[in-house]
Amino acid sequence: MDIEWDKVLPSVIGAITGGTMSLLGSYFSAKRQANKEEKRREYEERRAEKIALTSVKNEIEFNYIRYTDYIDVMDHTGLSELDLSHNKIGLVLKTDKWEKHSDTIENIEGLSYIGKLRGLYMNVHRDLTFNIVQMEDVKGTTNQAYEIRKEIEDTLKNYS
Repeated sequence: MDIEWDKVLPSVIGAITGGTMSLLGSYFSAKRQANKEEKRREYEERRAEKIALTSVKNEIEFNYIRYTDYIDVMDHTGLSELDLSHNKIGLVLKTDKWEKHSDTIENIEGLSYIGKLRGLYMNVHRDLTFNIVQMEDVKGTTNQAYEIRKEIEDTLKNYS
């Protein structure tokens, strides 16, 4: 049995060429798809970081306003502290956005103020736990909130 190479060889060459082209096409298509997926993942990650920072910034602004209200009340009444623990009236401060987004924010690379942010929320938790605010502490927490809010705003400018 003799093989007729002139009839078989073009088919073999065609199959090898077609297979190679198909392999290369699949490789470049998969690489392009992986790059698109990586860009999409990075976009979603930055978007989540921006949402987290914006939410926490808004919560800090809310608490800042409440703390300045407490300062005004203490100034007008001449008190050095407000003790709401016996009145069954709680302090109107929020921490839910920090609790929801703290993991995301703590994993943002290059945030120089993460320690200050944790400290601010430790102060807020202290006030909520004891239901007492003292003038000296409130002024410190208010200044801290103001500074951190500005730093978050600067960070958010880089996300635009």
